[in-house]
Amino acid sequence: MEMYISTHNRKMGKGFFIWNLPCRVTCPGKTEICSKKCYANKAERMYPNVRNSRMENFETSKLEDFADRMIRKIWVMQDENSSFAGFFRIHESGDFYSQKYLDDWKKICKEFPDIKFLAFTKSFHLDFSNIPENMQVIMSIFPDTNMENVPKGFLRAYAGDCKEMDNIKMLECPGNCDTCGMCWQLNKTGMNVHFKIH
Repeated sequence: MEMYISTHNRKMGKGFFIWNLPCRVTCPGKTEICSKKCYANKAERMYPNVRNSRMENFETSKLEDFADRMIRKIWVMQDENSSFAGFFRIHESGDFYSQKYLDDWKKICKEFPDIKFLAFTKSFHLDFSNIPENMQVIMSIFPDTNMENVPKGFLRAYAGDCKEMDNIKMLECPGNCDTCGMCWQLNKTGMNVHFKIH
């Protein structure tokens, strides 16, 4: 099976790697609002090849040896991409859909201590303990998120008009990872982040 890792998108330049899954079907924690406003779904509707590559990634991620396959893939891509700056976005589209899949990513991240991995998640029911230091996991909050389900001790990304924002110190996303990059550093600042729904 082919594994599709992007090397840039509208917000992230060629110094980034990006791994995507199909939206919605891999998002067990999706809310009504995020499902309706899902920006990843727009790309899948407009470009069938995007949906196809994400579906193939999904099938590959279910394999028992997925972590080993991904580790080999990243080693090869690092050698082939001299512009790679050491930043890897897990899921511009999709989410951690099972505990086994999340644990695979823990193993992958441990293999590459010099790469900074970033993931936003609504899969609050999974066990996020024992995450390696180079794996930044941020809990994704929408206005209709049930806050009782959000794990404690993790940074949060608020989208849209969230009532909980008023008394929380946070960074407003400028919309360009090339010039900002703060989401990879938020654990050092203790700040949360806010995104406009797009």
